[in-house]
Amino acid sequence: MVFVYDGPGRPALKRGRRVQNSPPFWTAPSMDIVQAFGYYVHQAPGEAEAELAMLNQHGLLDAVITSDSDVFVFGATTVYRTIPAKTRRFEDEIAVYTAENISNVIGLTKKGLILVALLCGGDYDAVGLDGCGPATALGLAKCGYGESLIQIVQTFHGERLTAAIAQWRLDLQKELFSNSSGHLRGKERSLAKSIPDSFPSLDTLSLYLEPVVSAGASSHLAPVYDFRHREPSLNRLVMVSSTHLGWNTEEIIKDKFKRNVWEGVFLQMLYSKFILYDHTQQILATPNIQARLFNRKIANRAGRMAPNTSRYQARLLVSAQNFIALMNPSFQSSTNSDTFRAWVHIDALPERLLQELSGDTKTTQKADKSRVMFVEGSSGDSSQQAAAFPEPTKHHRGGILEALDHMMVDLEHIKLLQDINQ
Repeated sequence: MVFVYDGPGRPALKRGRRVQNSPPFWTAPSMDIVQAFGYYVHQAPGEAEAELAMLNQHGLLDAVITSDSDVFVFGATTVYRTIPAKTRRFEDEIAVYTAENISNVIGLTKKGLILVALLCGGDYDAVGLDGCGPATALGLAKCGYGESLIQIVQTFHGERLTAAIAQWRLDLQKELFSNSSGHLRGKERSLAKSIPDSFPSLDTLSLYLEPVVSAGASSHLAPVYDFRHREPSLNRLVMVSSTHLGWNTEEIIKDKFKRNVWEGVFLQMLYSKFILYDHTQQILATPNIQARLFNRKIANRAGRMAPNTSRYQARLLVSAQNFIALMNPSFQSSTNSDTFRAWVHIDALPERLLQELSGDTKTTQKADKSRVMFVEGSSGDSSQQAAAFPEPTKHHRGGILEALDHMMVDLEHIKLLQDINQ
């Protein structure tokens, strides 16, 4: 997992507000914590979302986790979004958006998305074209006005550019008056009459087309951004917890880690390509960490899984003795109390351990591989990962993904989009 931070080249204004030049107070502490967990910190030259989109587009990141609606406009190909707890069907369900599905099902290309951002508003223009809703923006994008606009700005300059933009705007107005393409809900004469000569803003368009990102072609980027799986450093986690969170005593640290950290560290172990399982000792080991299993079984994780998928997961009781030794050699370990329980997706287990568990119970069922649990370390075929879509949220002006939700509901595309992903 890579955490990307905004850089000094961000635009001065965002959503009508002046951008803070100095980094927030939490920047340095959060970087320390991120790196202690084994994740990567990357400083973008400009907007973090634009940098993430570039890395995702070049295949250096599998997906982008963000609530920022403009990430697809910058060229991201896959975006993961969290789903509100009240609408999730199981604990770690996430929504997956892909540029391919947006293009194939809804009919929006990257250039079309840029037009939607200009019409509905985005990070660089909170207003957009006043009175233009997402359904109208989608219809105009389907007409190809995004492609034609970008071709104009990339072809002409000076007076010829001004004249070409004026003609483009006139064509847009004619479509709103007539709905000759049939892509609009109906004729939008009031909107057509209200389009100002200042639309579209070429400054805003330039920010989308030419964001400040790390330079270089994908072949040059790959050696620079070698994001490999790394294990957490438990000793470093203790130090940053003491420094930044005020966990200062052994008792507090062990209690906090048992409740908040150990299970996550254990799950990180399972996704290491170097993990080994000693079935004689029931020990799981990676180059840096060991964990002994005291108890293991396949159990029904009721209420945690979606309908129509396997509810069975591995329920493990794990010794934290090695974890404690790595946290601080002076910490004392008690065999009886220094344990924790973990739910583990069956497909994350080493093959030998899975075979043993399968032999221990007749209720073992193969878990559904389409269920997306973790962003990092996914080595499966992405075509086998089914997107889990939340109930569409109410559209808020300026949100591209929220606009997409609105569009999909309006056009009854939700079921089709789910079927394509499955």
